[in-house]
Amino acid sequence: FHEINLRSAAVRSLETLNVPVDLSLSPEILVVAGVINPSRNVASFDYGYRLSQDMIDAGTLEEVQPNQDTTAGPVATYTLELVDAGNAILFSLPFEPITSTDIESAEQSFVLTVPFDLRTARIRVVRQGRVLGTLAVSANVPEVRLLHPIGGETITDPFTIQWEASDQDNDRLLYTVQYSPDMGASWQALVTQTPEISLTLEDTLSLKGSDQAIIRVIANDGINTGSATSGPFALQRHMPVVHINTPANQDFFVLDSQIILMGSARDAEDGPLDGETLKWFLNGEGVGSGKEAAVGG
Repeated sequence: FHEINLRSAAVRSLETLNVPVDLSLSPEILVVAGVINPSRNVASFDYGYRLSQDMIDAGTLEEVQPNQDTTAGPVATYTLELVDAGNAILFSLPFEPITSTDIESAEQSFVLTVPFDLRTARIRVVRQGRVLGTLAVSANVPEVRLLHPIGGETITDPFTIQWEASDQDNDRLLYTVQYSPDMGASWQALVTQTPEISLTLEDTLSLKGSDQAIIRVIANDGINTGSATSGPFALQRHMPVVHINTPANQDFFVLDSQIILMGSARDAEDGPLDGETLKWFLNGEGVGSGKEAAVGG
């Protein structure tokens, strides 16, 4: 994930689309996605996420928002509106949905990031004054409590994360689980949009080992989000993972012919390895270094 502030990224994306908005004035950001069926003149919402400023980073946005662009601007067919309990418009954004590449599909999708007004009671898609679809904002935020890890543990494989959650509105909850090796400076998604309340990783080879690791679980009820973060724990560091691409197992070569050795290695903490960190050996004798080496010939 990019180590940049989501608020700055969202501001830049909206400014590029000539949408006048100041996200710095909003305590929260709303990410909302859905589909529109133009022939039926209806819209539906797949999900929405309210993200508070302390959770706004590009990594979190990427986890809840697909990698696609929605054309937005002052002249557009549709409008996303945030309205209060009295139906007054608090914020509006004209936009054009994305046409499906499936020629048999009549639906068009949209993904929008906008400032969230705390007075919002409903979110709706409007076309020429007609409301095509709405998404209600529940009164209460989900509550989450981490059961494991809570902090102070030394984690080895397998790694099990457990939590419990509740929602006073009895909304269906979906969860995103994130891992940070650096006390929240960066986040990596372990799972997104899961209804389960536990996650077991059989191995942690894709995670950076750390003595200052934390876990965050985000619960989403369709709009509102609640979260819980563990205390710092230790996650074991791993040996680099090495792959030999060529020669393959049981390959045959002509005697005295040149053989090109190709391989790669990755370390969870240091990333891809190259150069002198990769060394080739043939019958115990060093024959080269780097991702490629030639022997024989």
